[in-house]
Amino acid sequence: MCTRGTWSQLESCAGADDVQAHARLAAAESGVKAAQAQLDAATHNGTLQERQGAAADLARTRIDRDQPVPVSMLSPGSNPPARFRPAR
Repeated sequence: MCTRGTWSQLESCAGADDVQAHARLAAAESGVKAAQAQLDAATHNGTLQERQGAAADLARTRIDRDQPVPVSMLSPGSNPPARFRPAR
């Protein structure tokens, strides 16, 4: 199982047949689909409170997503994709 290394090492390792990684990916995809269905239901058929809550959750998630990755999370000598580089 690959947990450390440069981005290119992790990317090449991601292609390996790793049963645990596939299981985690399947669980994550399932969670995303469930969250999308829940968001869709809240935004289209929900009460005003549910629609406002869904909009607030989505805004919070977008803010979190757009934050730069802390330098402490990067491996020394790694060259992450631009979207993961810390802001300067």
